[in-house]
Amino acid sequence: MASRLNPLIESMWYSAGVWPRALAPLSWFYGRIAEGRRSKYADGKVDRWESPVPVCVVGNITAGGTGKTPLVVFLAQWLTDRGANVGLVSRGYGGRASYPLEVNNSTPVDLSGDEALLLVHRTGCPMVVDPDRVSAVRRLVEQFDLDVVLADDGLQHYALGRNIEVVVIDGQRGAGNGMLLPAGPLREPLTRLESMDWIVSNGRASGLSSEEWVMAIRTTELVNVASDERLPAVEFKEKFGTEFPAVAGIGNPNRFVETLEAMDFVVDLHVFGDHHAYRPKDLAVVGGSVFLTTEKDAQKIRKLESLAHKAWYVEIAAQFNERIDGHLEELFGAHGIDVGLPR
Repeated sequence: MASRLNPLIESMWYSAGVWPRALAPLSWFYGRIAEGRRSKYADGKVDRWESPVPVCVVGNITAGGTGKTPLVVFLAQWLTDRGANVGLVSRGYGGRASYPLEVNNSTPVDLSGDEALLLVHRTGCPMVVDPDRVSAVRRLVEQFDLDVVLADDGLQHYALGRNIEVVVIDGQRGAGNGMLLPAGPLREPLTRLESMDWIVSNGRASGLSSEEWVMAIRTTELVNVASDERLPAVEFKEKFGTEFPAVAGIGNPNRFVETLEAMDFVVDLHVFGDHHAYRPKDLAVVGGSVFLTTEKDAQKIRKLESLAHKAWYVEIAAQFNERIDGHLEELFGAHGIDVGLPR
């Protein structure tokens, strides 16, 4: 199994070990710096840039993957279906470009990063990536007529003013040991949840807030990376069987395994670092004619023409209970974002 980023540290964060105590002074120092930065913007000591278009930031308060991307796709599609013109911004993790960069379906993944390309492919919304979120939003609202901007991540990018803050929590892992970086996974203290406009727990209730909504992840189809052929799970199994190698370079690969097992697949998972840039030799471990991967990884595997035809990704979608429409109408409507009936 290929190595992934900081597995020992991650294990320490999400277990009842004693090592975090040794790092507690560093966590205290980190917390003071983080709170100081936020307070300077919140108190008006440092100006925030306010977009002329409402901004909704979807982020997390823990390091590592929590499942933000399915929620951003869900919100973009929900808003678009109700007539809103939606734009997207992201840091562009895994890409290197001259910023700000407008992203479309033909943008090389080496420039845009994998998540940005995935979002454009799934939503069809205009998108700009830039590590400087203010620069990204500026370019986006200059180039496109928009009703709302969704920022994928950037909750701690305080220089960008925002109208709505949404936080995604990993329902299974929660806040781990409850400590701030580096002793624990928290980027901000749990009290930060009190100021959020919407708290979403991925998979199951985390118990961190009585106000949280649970987001379920459903699988839609399996999609061939090279041809975009789509097959329901039943037809895929009839054609190829149920036992496969799989590769994942995401923040929480265990979630991918759980998704595959829920579909009754038996997989031999090869884990790579988050946003890994795949090379042909990396995928020599899979062998055979078919292997499974995530939709995010598919964005980079697609450029490996000799292997992409063997790869199938599992397309997923977020879903909520029947009260979600009313909740989102109230959430976005309170900020002047007109959302009508679905088209």
